[in-house]
Amino acid sequence: MIISNYAGETLLTTTGSSLSKIDLHEANLTNANLTGVNLTEANLTKADLTGANLMEADLTGAIMPDGRTWEEYQADPLAGICEEPEARARALSAWGHHTWQDCPMYTAYGWRSVRDAPETKRLLVSTFVALFDSRLFE
Repeated sequence: MIISNYAGETLLTTTGSSLSKIDLHEANLTNANLTGVNLTEANLTKADLTGANLMEADLTGAIMPDGRTWEEYQADPLAGICEEPEARARALSAWGHHTWQDCPMYTAYGWRSVRDAPETKRLLVSTFVALFDSRLFE
């Protein structure tokens, strides 16, 4: 696996499945296959997780792209995205649906992709979608 930053510079090349305690601050993890990877205590601050596959990944103690720990993130994955009570209620009503026609982001706001979200929320939305679609909240 090659992990790069937004400028395309290689940050890390690995063949292992453990990235425990690694600093992936601002890493471009777009479409990365991180299935089953150990990301315990990894720093993912401002990392782009758009399209990343994180199924069965271990995020214990990881710092998420928005700066919260994984444990804090799990407690409220909609923080910063669905601040309005009505939008939050709509998103929660679609919990468990994983297509862009019925997922929480579409149900809350009508967004059909991450690009439809306001630019200020895209990192939050792409993180939510990657984690949600990897079924890490179930």
